[in-house]
Amino acid sequence: MKYAMSLDGKLNGQPNQRTMLTGTQAFQSSQQLRYSQQAILIGEHTLMIDDPELTVRTVTPDYPPIKIILVNQADSLSLSEKIFQSATPVWLLTRKKSTRQWPEFVQVFQSAEWTPHQIMKLLGEKGIQSLMVEGGSRVQAAFAAANLIDQIWLYLAPLVLGGGGLPAVLGLANSTIQQFHLTQVQRLGKDLLITARRN
Repeated sequence: MKYAMSLDGKLNGQPNQRTMLTGTQAFQSSQQLRYSQQAILIGEHTLMIDDPELTVRTVTPDYPPIKIILVNQADSLSLSEKIFQSATPVWLLTRKKSTRQWPEFVQVFQSAEWTPHQIMKLLGEKGIQSLMVEGGSRVQAAFAAANLIDQIWLYLAPLVLGGGGLPAVLGLANSTIQQFHLTQVQRLGKDLLITARRN
């Protein structure tokens, strides 16, 4: 799991808006993390608010990470979204059946409910061994509650955003406290990268 947050634990300053938290060095570091992964996952809310590319922009990988989007209805998405602007693999995990004609680089998988365990089962069947969850807070909460987080990369920005924004994890509660240990604390310009692994 990778995310950036403020000192008071927020992903953004206000609901339904993107807030740039970290600087250039943190961006470069995050691109290297993407380069090392087979797949990246975000939820529909993150797609709508951030309109991310989910690409590796600092180098050209031989095998770009698969961009996986968890959505309610795939057919409601616009092909003008940035994730569709490069012909790198996109997987849409939709709850409602898709009847749309998609570009060749897009695959659609339908299930009435995409739980973290169902997502990991699909990835295992497709030979995907590494997944980085990049948001949003409810998707992160679901993976935490499912006890499926092995490593966390936290980019900490020296900002205080106040009570209007989303916390880093929001939603399902963990049944137990999960123990991690710090493996690295690295200064990246004004920001910190804190890396932790599951015990």
